[in-house]
Amino acid sequence: MSREAVDRDASPTGEQFDWKVNREVVLPHGAKVRVLRRNVLDASTLAVDVLPFRENRAIWEYRANRASGTVRQVKAALREYSSVEGCDSYVLRLVTAPRSCLTVTIEGVLYRELTIWRFDEQLDMLQLRVGGTSGDLYSQLGGDRTLPTLADLGKEQPGDASVRTALTLYREGGAG
Repeated sequence: MSREAVDRDASPTGEQFDWKVNREVVLPHGAKVRVLRRNVLDASTLAVDVLPFRENRAIWEYRANRASGTVRQVKAALREYSSVEGCDSYVLRLVTAPRSCLTVTIEGVLYRELTIWRFDEQLDMLQLRVGGTSGDLYSQLGGDRTLPTLADLGKEQPGDASVRTALTLYREGGAG
């Protein structure tokens, strides 16, 4: 993940935001995981938050309206993002292959949330959730240090409180 893309002055990691979760978890082997989660207040803030997803391929999971349960999961980079003025709707075009795109529309947006993961003081993962009346979109970028560590510790020390806390924060961020 391009660190420059995320650590700019107007970055989603800036201290100017009101974090609803700001938690540091010290894992059994001493690594520190810091989790920051906040609501994305409006379309202009979301436009900044999705910048890292434009420059890097991420996991995207779209669940169509809750009744049908249709799920589509792809690894893609964000090509375009737009909000529909006057409505709380977003349109995202994802590049899934050199000549293939997937367009996702979230209508009647109910929530927007960004979760930032730092592993030993370094940015490691971003989670983005946008949910609406038409469906839910989840994206995850990075996690190369955090996820293998949590998976290993989950097997080795499943009863450890710090491991359980970190895994709960991960799931609350939108993951499985």
